[in-house]
Amino acid sequence: MNRNAGPALIVAILSALSFWIVREGAQSEPYVDWTAYDAFTQIGVAGALIAGWILFAIGLVARIRRRQLAAPWAAILAWILVALFYLQASPRGFWSDLARFRGLE
Repeated sequence: MNRNAGPALIVAILSALSFWIVREGAQSEPYVDWTAYDAFTQIGVAGALIAGWILFAIGLVARIRRRQLAAPWAAILAWILVALFYLQASPRGFWSDLARFRGLE
């Protein structure tokens, strides 16, 4: 098996799931009422994806440093930053909307 296949598959899966969460949040805004589905997707899944991207970035840097992956793989770090930037808005936006509409802000 090609050593690029594993990281490429992980990037594809994390990217697709991240796109789904960000899109789901954009379509559901503003969050006026708390629902289990919205909390699960915007906090639980988004949080898991954030952790997944961070762990993947750490592993990617380690594999590049050990020369197990070619240096051009470092360009994926820019994509990881983009994904993290948009994903962090999911839990923050969810809580901020609920606080605003519940008068807690």
